[in-house]
Amino acid sequence: MSEPLNIAICENQKADSDFLARKIKETGAAAKISFFENGEAFLESYQKGLYHLIYLDVYMSGITGVAVAAAIRGRSDETPVAFITISEDHALEANKYRSILYVVKPVTTEAVTHTLSIAEAVRQQRKKDVLSVTDSERKKIDIPFADITYIEVLNHRCTVHLSDGGEIKVRTATTIDELDALLPRPRFFRSHRSFIVNFDYVERTDTDFTFIMANGDKALVRIKDFDHIKKMKKEYEDYLFAEARREY
Repeated sequence: MSEPLNIAICENQKADSDFLARKIKETGAAAKISFFENGEAFLESYQKGLYHLIYLDVYMSGITGVAVAAAIRGRSDETPVAFITISEDHALEANKYRSILYVVKPVTTEAVTHTLSIAEAVRQQRKKDVLSVTDSERKKIDIPFADITYIEVLNHRCTVHLSDGGEIKVRTATTIDELDALLPRPRFFRSHRSFIVNFDYVERTDTDFTFIMANGDKALVRIKDFDHIKKMKKEYEDYLFAEARREY
């Protein structure tokens, strides 16, 4: 039996949320559903990566579903989001936050089946998109690539910095060369013998040949190797261009 999808329904009309839950059940998909009657309640209990799929009503008392989606994406959470609403007025705005579907009520079984299939596909992909390490306490940990901002060597030990501000100290015997070989290109770049950066979290490059990360941290670049700097700039620009095309 497959592990159930963890689904959140954020909807202030109980009849509508119950209707959606019935449609999910009708598909036969294994699902664990959490209900929230407004955006504030959802965000109060929200944890990045907790859900496989989030349904958001656009019109709710308090903050809108679109504002909730903005908060989710603002935390670098790419969990599939589907909007359910009584109006088509916000479809373009919803697309800005990479919604997988914009559904005008009443929700159909076909629409629900479509969102569930996307959520399952994303879940399966995420299982592959992880860095498997052993931490300093010899516990095996799978770290999603999307959660890694950068990796650095401190006192001969690799430290993985995470998007939520946390960090994982990797077992002493693991080298940065070994970690570098496990990370996908072009998303990750070895900018320095002591640093690997995730281009997703680079805010900008500085004049002193450093990457300024989204949280303000600095990741060094090999300043004496001009071929390396040239390669770095090209790979970073190519990556930004590719991401811009993908989002477009």
